[in-house]
Amino acid sequence: VSGNMSTARVDHSAALLSDGRVLIAGGRNGAGSTPTTELFDPTTGTFSSGPVMSVARAGHTATFFADGRLLIVGGDASGSAEVFDPSANSFTSLDSHLSVPRSMHSAALLNDGRVVVVGGRDTGGNDLKSVEIFDTPAVSFSTVDDSLTVARSRALLRVLFDGKVQIIGGNDDGSMEIYDPTSESIGAYAHVLPE
Repeated sequence: VSGNMSTARVDHSAALLSDGRVLIAGGRNGAGSTPTTELFDPTTGTFSSGPVMSVARAGHTATFFADGRLLIVGGDASGSAEVFDPSANSFTSLDSHLSVPRSMHSAALLNDGRVVVVGGRDTGGNDLKSVEIFDTPAVSFSTVDDSLTVARSRALLRVLFDGKVQIIGGNDDGSMEIYDPTSESIGAYAHVLPE
């Protein structure tokens, strides 16, 4: 790598695009959250300025749809979302917002094309137990009736072969839970064995 980012940042997202470049979006620096993005080109080892997001974000998620577009969720005070289209190199803000603005949450693409958004922190810094679903065809968020057994921030999500989602960690009790998108329920709370 011969270059550096033009903006120092933490709590940003980094997503590997289909052409091999990496989109680094948002985050915060000494001045606060930023809407800027940068593109890292591994063939040249350099960074270049990317398109600007609609709002400044930090602690947001970036989740790929099957068609290669990228859903950016949260990390701002209003719980907004936008989509990055790599082919157009542009962001489009969505009219739909999270029911609870959140940052430091986790997100994963479900087998049916929807996106699950788990936990995180609200604008007051409180860890959340709530889970939301982004319905891709309807372009809207809805809250899952069940809630997590414990509040989680930055949990690891793993979509299993049967479509269920493991929600691992994100708290200090060493536990995991399972989200079942078919029944839209959360269960199977268990402690992970120590190594």
